[in-house]
Amino acid sequence: MNKKTLIILGTIIGIIIIGIILFFVFKPEEIEAPREKEIIDFFFPETREENGLIPTPTIPEEEILEEEITQPIRQLIQITNIPTIGATFHEQTNKVRYFERSTGHLYELTTQGREKKQLTITTIPKIFEALWSKDSTSVILRYVGLEINDIQTFLVTQTPTTTPQEPEEIEGVFLPLNVLSVANSQAADEIFYLTDTTDQTKGIVATINNKNQEEVFNSSFKDFLASWPQKNTITLQTKSSAFKDGYLYKLNPNTESFTKILGGIKGLTTLYFPIEDKVLYSQSIGRTFTTKLYDTEKGTHSSFTYTTLPEKCIFGKKNTDILYCAIPKRIPSAYYPDDWYKGKISFDDVLWQLDLKNGATKIILDKEGFDITNLFTNTEENYLFFQNKKDSTLWSLRLEE
Repeated sequence: MNKKTLIILGTIIGIIIIGIILFFVFKPEEIEAPREKEIIDFFFPETREENGLIPTPTIPEEEILEEEITQPIRQLIQITNIPTIGATFHEQTNKVRYFERSTGHLYELTTQGREKKQLTITTIPKIFEALWSKDSTSVILRYVGLEINDIQTFLVTQTPTTTPQEPEEIEGVFLPLNVLSVANSQAADEIFYLTDTTDQTKGIVATINNKNQEEVFNSSFKDFLASWPQKNTITLQTKSSAFKDGYLYKLNPNTESFTKILGGIKGLTTLYFPIEDKVLYSQSIGRTFTTKLYDTEKGTHSSFTYTTLPEKCIFGKKNTDILYCAIPKRIPSAYYPDDWYKGKISFDDVLWQLDLKNGATKIILDKEGFDITNLFTNTEENYLFFQNKKDSTLWSLRLEE
């Protein structure tokens, strides 16, 4: 290429550059150039990345509204973003009710987490247990008193039956200080609680307002956890630990008969069937555990298909042959159930629906990040609710109808 050709080529390139500069300096006002962008943005706007992310095209507001209207309801919804305790489904209002862990205030909202409403203004911090009656109209609150070793048990005899215009004070009665354990009957408006006297433990059956008290049990042993799964069956289980033999007993409150069901099982935790005399239980083995079924009438033990803790399961309301269970994807090496109770280890669960009658099973939730506990359903059983133990938030899962 000779010198004359180079001069011509350079002149052409110079004219082009000057033309581009003049275009941006003297461009018409109605033509708006991209602001604060490099030259590559002008020629390739669709490929620009900011902080490693490709920007999403802007959607007109009317299109967004139309999309929200036609979008189906999500199957899984987080209905609280704060720690909760004592959640339940309230049949009269057809809503979920729960206590805010930090204040003890009672709230309600829809099954989809909407229309949140505060129901009570009575502040009760440090609630560690809330046990609802079968119809969710009364609740037993257990919390730490002014002294760290003082456990208060407060019977809230009546919660709001409808949504009040303004939050209300709650009313109720106290049980004696330092009640060892308490249970609501799932068949009647009665409670059972264990009191610690000087030389023995007494078991008392009473109405929800602690009237018509009747002693139906006494023992020199104190470390029982009470449950009332059937009309004539109160279960008393020793506190669970991988380092101690656990025992489960059955108490008939009418005849006062007291029978051992299971014994000599380390790390024993249990779930008694609501109709049949069977028990789902877990047993600690070294640094893991196993799950089994026990038939109290036949006296037989059988392996359960899945490995989980009974606290992660509930029976269906409409069909008690249905068992909803959160099954850990893997079992970390630990002492069970101690380390799980203390929060030293956590699970990632898959939620299963199990038909104990015909053996049918199906997965209803498989999503990372859930250590599922405190499950319950609504009356129609088309919603399943649970608490994520990782942060104590409350979740709603729409089941197939």
